[in-house]
Formats: sequence, C-alpha cells, structure tokens
Amino acid sequence: MISQFDLEQGGIEDARTSSLRARLMLLQGNLEGAGTWVDSISSPPPDMALIWLEEPQVTRAQILVTRGAEADLSLALKILGVLDEIADRTHNTRYKIVILALRALALDAQGNTGQVDATLKQALDLAQPGGFIRVFVDLGERMQMLLRRLVGQVHSVEMIQCILVAFPKDEKDLTGSENPAQPAPRPSLANSTLIDPLTQRELEVLAYLQGPLSIKEIAQKLNIASATAKGHTINIYAKLGVKRRWEAVTRAEELNILSPR
Repeated sequence: MISQFDLEQGGIEDARTSSLRARLMLLQGNLEGAGTWVDSISSPPPDMALIWLEEPQVTRAQILVTRGAEADLSLALKILGVLDEIADRTHNTRYKIVILALRALALDAQGNTGQVDATLKQALDLAQPGGFIRVFVDLGERMQMLLRRLVGQVHSVEMIQCILVAFPKDEKDLTGSENPAQPAPRPSLANSTLIDPLTQRELEVLAYLQGPLSIKEIAQKLNIASATAKGHTINIYAKLGVKRRWEAVTRAEELNILSPR
C-alpha cells in the first residue's frame, strides 16, 4: 500500500515510509511481513550520513538480526559494518549506539559471547553521557537479557539500572527476584536536576525510607548488607542536603523525587 502523502508529493512511496511500516510490523510481532520487506532489498547501504529518525538500512539490519538465520546474521553484520564506518565519520553518536547494540545482538545469536560483552560495553559507554535509554529498550527482551548479564560484570551498573527499569512490565530487580511489595522507583526529571543525582539503588533505599522499616530491614528487602544500606542513606542525605531520615523523605517529596505520603 502506497502512503497517500508520498503519492501526492512524489508519485512513489518513499523508502523511509516502507521501512517504517516494516519496523512497525516487527514491533507487532509480524516477522513474516517484516521479512518480506527485507527480502525485497538487495542494494547495499548508500554512503550517506544517517540523518533521519527512520533509516531503512538500520531497520533492515534489525529485522535480519531478529529473524536470526545464519545468512541473515552474516548479512546484518556486513550492513552494520558499513553503517558503523559512516557513523564514525559523521560523528553520529546516537546511530553509533544503535549499530553497536544491534551488533551485540547479532554476535550473541552467533554465540560470540566475548565479543558481545565488549561491544555492548562500548555502546553503554557512549550512551551514558547523553542518557540514551530508548535505543536499548526498543530492541526488546533479548537486549534486556544481555544487559542483565552485564550487570554481573559491574560495568556501567547505574546506567544499566536506568535502562532496565524502562523496559515494560519488568517487575524484577537485578538479582532476578520478584519484589512486588516495593517496585523500584524510576529516575525522575527532578532527580536529574540535582547537582549529584541519586543512583537507582539510592532511589530504592529512599523509597523504603518513607516507610517504617529499619535500615537492617531495608537491607534485607534489597538483598544487600546492612552496612551497604547505611552507606546509601549517608549518600542520600549528602545529596539532598539533610542530616536525618525524615528530612530526607520530606526534601525528596518537595522535589517530587518521591510521591507524597
């Protein structure tokens, strides 16, 4: 189906329009439909800057990685290699992150675990300064699993925590245990305005400080040592400019970091 806008403007459907439709099919779980679009493309990535929000060759690589046949993975890595050179040459950080993340998924599907971790670490290092989160979340559950694995290596833990809590319907903490009684609070805009923002773990401790639990009980809830929980409270007080527990809670509520009790 040709889009009405493209038809009126140029008489033919723009490549980005068909690419966006294919990506939508992928998000809806219609891998067969997305694959049909991929199989209709035979041209290599053009040597052009990646300036659009929808880049057909990036979507092509994502669908190939998701389909996951050996030939698909090899072609996806070849495409990503060309796109990576373009992103480097044009200093396009966002697409560099996307390309690295897709490469990590492709390498994981091929069983190259060592290369996966190194590639994903590079993507996270680039993503952290600008707070790029959505590019990882949009890659779905397989990316979520890779990030959880990387947490155990103590690399970019705070950044990974921020990404993991952005995944939909994710009620597990980083240990994999269910914690329905006290879901982890998501980083807020108010928190980001602090000179030294609270980490995800500090936000979790802070949420418990609203209630009646002792520091020891909070530590048990979070599966951490009491001394670690106490250290987090000290950091929280310093960042909020207070000296006591309830001062911290009140201040966090005033800043809209916590919802009022």
